[in-house]
Order: sequence, then structure tokens, then C-alpha cells
Amino acid sequence: MKWMGRGAYEIKFEDNKTEKINPWMSILDSVSYTRSPRSFVSRNIRNDGGATFAFIIFYRDRNGELNDYSLDMNQKGYLLRDERKMYKMVEQETEVFNSLSTWLFENSTQMPNS
Repeated sequence: MKWMGRGAYEIKFEDNKTEKINPWMSILDSVSYTRSPRSFVSRNIRNDGGATFAFIIFYRDRNGELNDYSLDMNQKGYLLRDERKMYKMVEQETEVFNSLSTWLFENSTQMPNS
């Protein structure tokens, strides 16, 4: 995997357009996850020395209200949702991370530095 560098990237999904989000979800669904107690892993998985994805996902609920949640994922296969729930990929962490990296850099736009 060639690391594309640091920075913020943006992906927009239009309402009711699943053809763009389905590949992303398929990558995440390709492995199993277990709940991981935080006592075994640092809460800040971004500082493990490897590449990390930090997602902020905005969505509208059934009432049209805007909501968001965060999802951090590192190369070791740990995921942290909303800084509260820790999960660990059961197998194929590297393959999933590399597939996700490729998909993200092909489908996103780098945002200008602020």
C-alpha cells in the first residue's frame, strides 16, 4: 500500500444513492468484529505509529434531522466509535485497511488546508 499522505478528504453521498456507498460498506462487512475492552488498547488508536483513518459521518435521520458520529480505524484492525465503543477485526486487518485506503483515495476529494 502506498500511503497517500496526511490531510482531510471528503466524500459526499447523495440521498438514496447507494451505488457509491455500497462498495465502502462491502469492504467493512468483509470481516467480523469483536468488542474489545479498552483496558487492552489505548483509547487513542490514532497514535499507534501507523496509518489511521478518522471518519466523521454526517447523516439525516428519518425526520430529516442532521446527526453525526465518529469512527476511527487503524492498521492493526481496531475501530473506535464515538470514542466509546472499541471493536477489533477478527482477521485480515491489513487487507481490509488496504482495500479501504484504495477505495477512499479513488472516491474522495482532498480538502484544501485551512
